[in-house]
Amino acid sequence: MAKRGPATPAAPLRNATVSAVCNLFLDFSEKSHAPRTYEWYRTFLEDFCTFAGKLLVTEVDAGHVATWLDRHPDWKGTRRAAIIAVKRAFNYADAEGKIDQNPMRTVKKPPAKSRERFLTREERKRIFDRYPEGDCFRDFLFAMEQTGCRPAKCRWSLPNTSISERVSGSR
Repeated sequence: MAKRGPATPAAPLRNATVSAVCNLFLDFSEKSHAPRTYEWYRTFLEDFCTFAGKLLVTEVDAGHVATWLDRHPDWKGTRRAAIIAVKRAFNYADAEGKIDQNPMRTVKKPPAKSRERFLTREERKRIFDRYPEGDCFRDFLFAMEQTGCRPAKCRWSLPNTSISERVSGSR
């Protein structure tokens, strides 16, 4: 086994730009997160870099984030997600010692809004009618409807039996 010396921390970014901070985080995210999560961050951070990427970290502030968001009036509920992505990139750079100060620490996220839209009985029936009896996706929908589970929590394997048969006992 090769001898290793003490670990040396990576050097801070010199004259770091917003793009450098975002790219640093995206490199980390691509290796550490699911592809969908990486794409989620990338979408917001690339857009932010188009707006403020050439600025030095010492020049950017909460006002830049507000101006960037104002350029996207169609981002109603998305504003919160955009702020989370930008703050996450700068928090990562700060935690890794890559920047001296985090200019995004004062940026406030709007509160999360709950959704209160429920499917009507007719809407649920139309959805179920698109899938034949015994279709595994229909069983999945049935399980979610009957248990109230979110999709990611509603995963299991029941061999040779549909969920609706198991629930109703009509096997």
